[in-house]
Amino acid sequence: MKLAVISSSVLKTPPDTYGGLEAFVYDLCCGISQSDWDITLFALEGSKAPRGVELFPTPETSDFGQRAYEMYKDQLRDFDVISDHSHNKWAYLQDVPITGTMHGVQTWSGIPPSNLSHLRPVQLPKKYPRLIAISQWQATDTVKRYGKDSLVIHLCVDTEKYTPEYDKDNKLLCMGVMLPHKGHDTAINAAKIANVPIDIAGETEFGTNQEYKERINSLIEPDIGGYYAGKRPDIIMWGTVSHDTKVNLLQRSKALLLPSKVDEAWSLLALESLACGTPVIASNSGALPEIIEHGVNGFIVNTSDPVEWARYIQKVDTIDNHKCRQTVEERFSIPIISKQYLHTFDRIVEGVKW
Repeated sequence: MKLAVISSSVLKTPPDTYGGLEAFVYDLCCGISQSDWDITLFALEGSKAPRGVELFPTPETSDFGQRAYEMYKDQLRDFDVISDHSHNKWAYLQDVPITGTMHGVQTWSGIPPSNLSHLRPVQLPKKYPRLIAISQWQATDTVKRYGKDSLVIHLCVDTEKYTPEYDKDNKLLCMGVMLPHKGHDTAINAAKIANVPIDIAGETEFGTNQEYKERINSLIEPDIGGYYAGKRPDIIMWGTVSHDTKVNLLQRSKALLLPSKVDEAWSLLALESLACGTPVIASNSGALPEIIEHGVNGFIVNTSDPVEWARYIQKVDTIDNHKCRQTVEERFSIPIISKQYLHTFDRIVEGVKW
């Protein structure tokens, strides 16, 4: 049986730095590569495919992925199942059984392919695609938005790349793209109140808000003078970091702060932190409570008030770091999630619909 796995045409798979969707697609391919399926990965030029998976490179596009689709659309007719993880899901136009995994909060004008109608007239597929939500929150949100049910399969993390370190430094970490809804300001102010140093890291160019980045820098500037005076500043801005630096920051930090101000469909970063044995303090938004068990592997905070966040920072030493790692091993590892996807592909071949 032949399986097509479609990644995005925006970033390489796996990504060099930022790119949660692309990181998951690569991990999924690793997990299913030893199965009986004959797998082809459709991904941006410069991407890599794990052993046992064929790579079909696609061009970088700024047209919602249409040019990439035009390159491989004829190839898709030869597959028994398509697993589409791209943003606009042009492959829905194919008369092939397909699953569409929704990464992030959807802003479609309707369930694909209706979301493509503003680009050109499209013909509805004969076999309507099956949606996969990455969280129960997203599945519920999809019903509210589109009246369409989804199968829930969570994202996973590579536990061999993110290994635990239980000897922690007395510092916090806030990592995320420089966008206002990520709440770096809440994290910085909470760390100051709790009197605990904090590292700020994450993408500072791709998809960022420059005005917001400057505002965050203004919160950090008072500490820079101490740096030049030979003192360690309480706040360090790392900017975009390599994979190795990212892992090291996650391993050494006493807690990861995720003060998101909007609903999050999932958080691979939270899984990566837990795999490193690092608790997560997260806002009560979207799917984050599906990952963080309050008082067990971190804390869920119901407000953006930095005073309340500081209170949980001061309690984070009560969390068993081994429980954090255990969460990922038992629920969100590559073998567990890959098995769920393989079972889903088998059910589709048998004619199961939802």
